[in-house]
Amino acid sequence: MHLEDIDAATASRDPSLLRDKQGAQCVKGCYRCLLSYYNSRHELIDRTNDDARRLLLRMVCSAVDP
Repeated sequence: MHLEDIDAATASRDPSLLRDKQGAQCVKGCYRCLLSYYNSRHELIDRTNDDARRLLLRMVCSAVDP
Protein backbone atom coordinates (compact mmCIF):
# COMPACT_ATOMS: atom_id res chain seq x y z
CA MET A 1 0.00 0.00 0.00
CA HIS A 2 2.98 2.30 -0.52
CA LEU A 3 3.58 2.85 3.21
CA GLU A 4 6.72 3.58 5.22
CA ASP A 5 7.61 3.06 8.88
CA ILE A 6 5.92 -0.34 8.91
CA ASP A 7 8.40 -1.78 11.42
CA ALA A 8 7.84 1.07 13.90
CA ALA A 9 4.06 0.85 13.51
CA THR A 10 4.17 -2.93 13.96
CA ALA A 11 6.42 -2.76 17.03
CA SER A 12 4.20 -0.21 18.74
CA ARG A 13 0.95 -1.47 17.15
CA ASP A 14 0.20 2.13 16.27
CA PRO A 15 -1.27 2.66 12.77
CA SER A 16 -0.82 6.42 13.07
CA LEU A 17 2.92 5.86 12.56
CA LEU A 18 2.33 4.60 9.01
CA ARG A 19 3.29 7.22 6.43
CA ASP A 20 2.74 7.33 2.71
CA LYS A 21 5.90 6.59 0.73
CA GLN A 22 7.33 9.76 -0.68
CA GLY A 23 6.84 10.03 -4.43
CA ALA A 24 4.44 7.07 -4.62
CA GLN A 25 1.87 9.25 -6.40
CA CYS A 26 -0.84 6.87 -5.31
CA VAL A 27 -4.43 7.89 -4.71
CA LYS A 28 -6.85 6.09 -2.39
CA GLY A 29 -6.51 2.94 -4.44
CA CYS A 30 -4.30 2.19 -7.39
CA TYR A 31 -3.69 -0.78 -9.62
CA ARG A 32 -0.13 -1.12 -8.32
CA CYS A 33 -1.15 -1.69 -4.70
CA LEU A 34 -4.82 -2.54 -4.20
CA LEU A 35 -6.95 -2.85 -7.26
CA SER A 36 -7.31 -5.26 -10.09
CA TYR A 37 -9.81 -5.55 -12.87
CA TYR A 38 -11.58 -8.19 -10.78
CA ASN A 39 -12.60 -5.73 -8.04
CA SER A 40 -16.03 -4.33 -8.63
CA ARG A 41 -16.41 -1.86 -5.76
CA HIS A 42 -13.51 0.53 -6.31
CA GLU A 43 -15.29 3.41 -4.59
CA LEU A 44 -15.11 1.51 -1.29
CA ILE A 45 -11.33 1.00 -1.39
CA ASP A 46 -9.31 3.64 0.44
CA ARG A 47 -5.71 2.92 1.44
CA THR A 48 -5.68 6.15 3.46
CA ASN A 49 -8.56 5.06 5.72
CA ASP A 50 -7.50 4.82 9.38
CA ASP A 51 -9.70 1.76 10.01
CA ALA A 52 -8.19 -0.06 7.02
CA ARG A 53 -4.67 0.67 8.22
CA ARG A 54 -5.58 -0.42 11.75
CA LEU A 55 -6.99 -3.71 10.43
CA LEU A 56 -3.95 -4.40 8.26
CA LEU A 57 -1.60 -3.63 11.13
CA ARG A 58 -3.56 -6.04 13.39
CA MET A 59 -3.14 -8.72 10.73
CA VAL A 60 0.62 -8.06 10.56
CA CYS A 61 0.87 -8.37 14.35
CA SER A 62 -1.24 -11.49 14.57
CA ALA A 63 -0.02 -15.03 15.11
CA VAL A 64 -1.35 -18.20 13.56
CA ASP A 65 -1.89 -21.10 15.92
CA PRO A 66 -2.14 -24.36 13.96
